[in-house]
Amino acid sequence: MHLLIFAVTMASAIVVSRLLSPRELGVFGVGLAMSGVLGAVSQFGIANYLIRERDPQPQTIAAAFTVNALVCLGASGILLLLGTAGSAVFSDPAIARTLRWLAAVPAIGLFEFLPATLLTREMQFARTSLMQFGKAAVNAATVIGCALAGWSYLSLAAGAVLGALFGAVGFSLLGRRHVSLRLSLKGGRELTVFAGQMMSAGGVSLIAPRLAELIVAHMLGLGALGLYTRASGLAAMIWEGAYGLSTRVIYIQMAAELREHGTLKQTFLRATRLLTAAMWPAMAGLAVLAAPVVHLLYGPQWSGAALPLAVLMAGQVIAIGFAMNWELCVLTGRTGWQARIELARALAGLAGVLAAQGFNYLV
Repeated sequence: MHLLIFAVTMASAIVVSRLLSPRELGVFGVGLAMSGVLGAVSQFGIANYLIRERDPQPQTIAAAFTVNALVCLGASGILLLLGTAGSAVFSDPAIARTLRWLAAVPAIGLFEFLPATLLTREMQFARTSLMQFGKAAVNAATVIGCALAGWSYLSLAAGAVLGALFGAVGFSLLGRRHVSLRLSLKGGRELTVFAGQMMSAGGVSLIAPRLAELIVAHMLGLGALGLYTRASGLAAMIWEGAYGLSTRVIYIQMAAELREHGTLKQTFLRATRLLTAAMWPAMAGLAVLAAPVVHLLYGPQWSGAALPLAVLMAGQVIAIGFAMNWELCVLTGRTGWQARIELARALAGLAGVLAAQGFNYLV
């Protein structure tokens, strides 16, 4: 199923690249970057709190739903506000229109939260994978259909909205015994503290790339951002398809082993061996062959994305060498140490982006 999700996402990216220009993808990239910053804050560890609990009580589940709903609605409100005041904030009105569409995604997603999280906790991977495939298929079909109909950059935003709607309805049906709209903040303090630690550990690594994309758009223009997001999108698809989907399953298995046996060593070591053996050769190969791959998949208008793709894949070769570090730190209570490391990585990355932009102006 994971391979099917990857295939659908990749096929959609290839078709859309033939239908839209780098500038059009750059417009959506700005909106996606801004919503991504807020998304990193809104998805700051509440699901992981429920997953790691030995026996989450109804009160804890209600508090988790309430806190998640407040954060998601806050993110939607900010995006809607930015979209409404877009003419005063952005030089291109297309960005404001994109943000107004994307504002619906967090609000819709709050209804998916409980059934998706609790099904994952129960290791119902067949059901959750089926829903993820459905979301990817709906998103792809919507984006391609709207692009063919002339919706331009808004086709991507429409795909995100309908994909989120499909996920909310589908997860609610498959996990209907977990659906609850009960609101409560009782017992939410411990949950919020844990979620804040998770945000400090993992959120920084999600926010930093989005800030880098906004810097690229501001200093080099929407066309340059479109080229970069096409490269980073392909790199992210490969990382998510091979690493991200696998580690979600591995995280649940490590949490179960830790609950039952007090250790997660065996699952962690086995997973690390498999991930490095499978991903190192593929990532190194793509870094070397970036130019012909981009030309073959996306066409000659995207040739400028080849060099960023090669650099990003080289970075992933390094990153897979310390795979599963986030999951390990979360489960063993070392989120404070992880947060310091992630902050240092993020600042170094942003400094590199700014230095490169300065060098570009000099030459």
